[in-house]
Amino acid sequence: MDCIVEGVPTVSLDPYIARKEGELAAAGKVTDIRFAGAESPLGFKKWVGALKAAVQDELPPAGVYSLNFVAECELKQTAIAALKPHCKVFVRGVR
Repeated sequence: MDCIVEGVPTVSLDPYIARKEGELAAAGKVTDIRFAGAESPLGFKKWVGALKAAVQDELPPAGVYSLNFVAECELKQTAIAALKPHCKVFVRGVR
């Protein structure tokens, strides 16, 4: 997370997170789950729990992954929180 390890090929988690968010947005009939209205089942930050559950229900295949600019994106922070317990090794860069 927020680092590059030279000589270790990684796969970005960005497409995976975008797909999970897109699935939830489509199911909730919103364009962005973070801005779901009060009437939505994703409203009032309920999307956080929904995204964590979606990530844990379908983990990415075993591999070496990277994700950058996590501090700037609440979606990435939420996905990382759900994925971290499933990691054998978790590396976080320092800012």
